[in-house]
Amino acid sequence: GEKAILGLAFGTLLGGLLQLVVQFPSLWKVGFRFRPDLRWLDPGVKEVILLMIPAVIAGSAVQVNVAVNGNFASHLGDGPVSWLQYAFRLMQLPLGMFGVAVGTVTLPVVARFAAENDYGGIRNTLARGLRLGSLLTMPAAVGLFFLAEPIMSLIFERGRFTHFDALQSAAALKFYAIGLVAYSGIKVIVPTFYTINRKNMPMYVSFFSIAVNYFLNVLITFRLGFGFRGLALSTSLVAIINFTILYLLLRRYIGGLASRSLIVAFGKLVLACVPLTLVCLAAQYTVFRNLETMAFFPKVFGMASTIFAGMVVFFGTVALLRIEEMNDVLRILKRKLGKA
Repeated sequence: GEKAILGLAFGTLLGGLLQLVVQFPSLWKVGFRFRPDLRWLDPGVKEVILLMIPAVIAGSAVQVNVAVNGNFASHLGDGPVSWLQYAFRLMQLPLGMFGVAVGTVTLPVVARFAAENDYGGIRNTLARGLRLGSLLTMPAAVGLFFLAEPIMSLIFERGRFTHFDALQSAAALKFYAIGLVAYSGIKVIVPTFYTINRKNMPMYVSFFSIAVNYFLNVLITFRLGFGFRGLALSTSLVAIINFTILYLLLRRYIGGLASRSLIVAFGKLVLACVPLTLVCLAAQYTVFRNLETMAFFPKVFGMASTIFAGMVVFFGTVALLRIEEMNDVLRILKRKLGKA
């Protein structure tokens, strides 16, 4: 009813406010104190606004594509709109936790090198950020793909959201997971264009991606008969195409991007995902073989056990393959545990 809708809207608003407030203690520790400043004609403010305009347009491409996909889904019946929405929101979780986080910590380092015209520093920092982002998002993508059914069932299957709805949402989640690593790479690469004064290029690529998304929706969803799953697949393909174009452009602008090290690291990560895939498949055919009749707490225990086992075999394989970015992960964990 209306009260439930208002409650959800209030919860979303409160969550956004808490995202801002939770950062205040860290800012206060470094001496930041908020003071209203209405000098809109300040040169720095003007520069930020000029940078914001193409950035906002480029960033809105994903939302435009989601709206377009929703329009297409509305012609496929009542369920697909909700199935796609639930799956997309779940895919955003690892993207926000890992892809956005890596992009955020990479940006100030890249900006400093850009100010010094140190393109070598930019190349090395971006390559390291892309490798780290892949290390964190690739196992998440594998997990979302091979454990989509139990994940959707555990989180959403209750009330009017039936087991059938969970399975359909899981089908969409599988196709969304294909583009997760590319989405993570986009989050790392795009801010660099603004630091090297190529602020309009992500916007142009975004316009192109909207057109490609529309074309792929028609081709895959209707011509090839994939239905609503085709909308999720086209979203992932657009992310991969978008990342590839941005990568090639940036490589041209800064004179390379340590491509060889990226390819080697990516190959090692694919190998590390093999035992992780086997763990996920084993869980599917043993722990979750009777998913429809499985009670809530056994699902929770089964999912927690599978995730733990998957993490052990994946990061154990990463250590055996001597993937360099594992040291960055360990350093971050030690720092966090030290603070705790």
